[in-house]
Amino acid sequence: MNTQDFLETLRRVVGPAYVLTEGDLTGYELDWRKRERGKALAVVKPSSTEQVAQVVSACAQAGVSVSFVPDLLTEPTAELAIGLAIAAARHVLAGDVSVRKSYAGWR
Repeated sequence: MNTQDFLETLRRVVGPAYVLTEGDLTGYELDWRKRERGKALAVVKPSSTEQVAQVVSACAQAGVSVSFVPDLLTEPTAELAIGLAIAAARHVLAGDVSVRKSYAGWR
């Protein structure tokens, strides 16, 4: 199986938008233990265990190594979750709407 056929197989499994082959992939080229660095042919983002199984199977058949990067977005996701929780607890949206309705400018 050539490279393009392999990538097409991955695109059929997870959808074309979830197989990244262009742009900066360097964030995905270091394993989670920070011991091994490689060159990514593609970054595949499956959304179900069935898709993961199909991707791993396709990689095994093609002799392609698979790496897992679990903590790539952990910190930014946590920061966003905390911000949203604080906004909800403090009724930020309701306050913003109220201020925008009644604000007439500086006096």
